[in-house]
Amino acid sequence: MQLSNEDNLRLNVLLAQPLQAVRINESTMTVHALTERGEAKVRLNPTARDEQYLRWVRELLSMKVTGSPGGYPIFLKRWTRMGHARNNLDQMLLLGEPEAVAAVVYTPA
Repeated sequence: MQLSNEDNLRLNVLLAQPLQAVRINESTMTVHALTERGEAKVRLNPTARDEQYLRWVRELLSMKVTGSPGGYPIFLKRWTRMGHARNNLDQMLLLGEPEAVAAVVYTPA
């Protein structure tokens, strides 16, 4: 992972506080987070292609939330297949993945 030092620091500070949801705006390269105090934003300063850089950001989010850098697809598939998605809804909203948010929205809980 090759995040800029500034982005790495800001994202780690953001992730150190209790978060309710995370969203990544790919067009403006901004990470939005809903905290207890309101909305927080981190403007990204890419050091590589935008797609690659966003993948690194998602890997950092996944590492903090699930403990696995590639955890999003594996965990989401396992959670939804095993019917455990409703037990991990909070974690899924912190991954910054549109598919994870859609899975939360369509969960009966």
